[in-house]
Amino acid sequence: MTIRRFVVLFAALVLFGAVALSFSHVARAADDGNALLAKHRVFVGWQFDDGTLTSWRSTTKWKPSATPAPSETPDPDATPVPAFVINSVRRGPLFHETEMRENGPFSNDEGFTGRVFWRANENGFVVTMLEDAVRQAFAVNAIEDEAVSKLPGTARGRAKVGDTAVQIVRVQPSPGFPVDLYIDSEGAYRRAVVSPDDAEHRITIDIDKYFEALPGKKVVGQYHYNRAGSYVVDSFEPNVPVSDQDLVPPQPRATWTFGPPEPFPIELHKYSAIYGSSGASAVQVHASVNGHDGTFILDSGSGGILLFGGFAKSLNLEKLGASASSGVNGNLIRTDTVRIDSLALGPNVLHNVIAEQSRGSSFPGEDGLIGFDVLARAIVDVDLDAQRMTIFDPAKYAPSVKKGAAAIPIDLTDFVPQMHITVGNGIDVFTIVDTGNSLEVLLSEAFRSSGKVVGLSQIQLGGVAVEDTEYLGGVDGSSPYPVPCTRLNHMSVGPYPYENGRVCFGPVRAFGQKGGLLGIDFLKHFNWTFDYPDGKLILTPNGIK
Repeated sequence: MTIRRFVVLFAALVLFGAVALSFSHVARAADDGNALLAKHRVFVGWQFDDGTLTSWRSTTKWKPSATPAPSETPDPDATPVPAFVINSVRRGPLFHETEMRENGPFSNDEGFTGRVFWRANENGFVVTMLEDAVRQAFAVNAIEDEAVSKLPGTARGRAKVGDTAVQIVRVQPSPGFPVDLYIDSEGAYRRAVVSPDDAEHRITIDIDKYFEALPGKKVVGQYHYNRAGSYVVDSFEPNVPVSDQDLVPPQPRATWTFGPPEPFPIELHKYSAIYGSSGASAVQVHASVNGHDGTFILDSGSGGILLFGGFAKSLNLEKLGASASSGVNGNLIRTDTVRIDSLALGPNVLHNVIAEQSRGSSFPGEDGLIGFDVLARAIVDVDLDAQRMTIFDPAKYAPSVKKGAAAIPIDLTDFVPQMHITVGNGIDVFTIVDTGNSLEVLLSEAFRSSGKVVGLSQIQLGGVAVEDTEYLGGVDGSSPYPVPCTRLNHMSVGPYPYENGRVCFGPVRAFGQKGGLLGIDFLKHFNWTFDYPDGKLILTPNGIK
């Protein structure tokens, strides 16, 4: 009896001790984390909203590394990479950054108005950032304006950044992603990792130097993301006037001249097995580039306009700089940035538009892709039944939603339309609406390999089960190996159920862990109204089988 009582009591004491130890560990981690954040505040000499640095203007230059990474082979004939310049204005948490090549002819912009995070492409077309992009931007912004050091922190152990010993503190800027701060013995941040537990959204910022912006007040003076180069603050003006106008997005640099809203012909074209093993469909649009007629694919999955090799060379366009594009395989192809004086579609003309031209790739019968920049500041109605397209001035026209149609919200954060669909047993997939892709539905391979999405069955040929596969193809070439495909019992796109639909699984490097796309073999069952100014896509069922 005594022994039993002793054992029970000892077990209770051990359990209580473990709980107490757990609470003690958490409390100590929080105390240590907060102490380290306090040490950082002393090191920099200020924090967000304490009245020390209420605004600033800065110029930061990105400079390539002096030496290549160990895996890189130096190219003595390579053209020197130009420096990039970021001009930034900030007032409290509000900011506007303009990034451009040094002495370059165009820029990309992003900022925070206090209500929304936004970004603008080289044509000055602005999109509102949504979902995970906002959480990422919020966290980065909180690091830059020294707001994260005011948050509660939890110690996460020790590490090294290079040869420097650091302690890690985790903070949670709401509604942003969590941030791990790597703090050295002086209290300086040596590294900040946004979304440390999620590789898809993780950003690692290594901080190399601080400098004094005001006596006793330090800000970051040099940082880098990888071995490719460093961002170095070239000038910094603290507590200068920053007006509301300084913080607003840019005006569009490419502009429309809208003609009468008259439909012009398009063609839903069927190819003979050029893009994949089963051939492909595409919407062909005839357009004129600087007075030269061409045939283009209407590609909502393209973040801009891409001219293919032969046609592009015949135009002799001025090259504004080297760039790169990627496609459905997640591979990069080298392109050149060019300026188009006029792009005419039907009675409508888009002027002064920045585009890309490929250095070699082309497709038989096609002269390029028309994507975001044509759709961004217009309302584009595509009637596949009648094979007609109409472009409307959004200032004069508001599209209606007919009976049986649905206006589905789209996310244009990455300059392509994305929406949520449901597959299988309630699995959410964030898909690109890609009229330039020939497939029905393409999901990230992560869904299949994790077992979250399971197909119905294999194809039966002559009573023998065979694998259903597809070779993916696009501007980045054809995949050397086929990807697996299957059929799913159920999918939902907006209010539309899709039974026994075919899906294929594309590379994670192209679609992440939770992404995919809706291709034209699915989308052709609808007429489309792209209303990017209002952030929606209207799908109207048609009679196409």
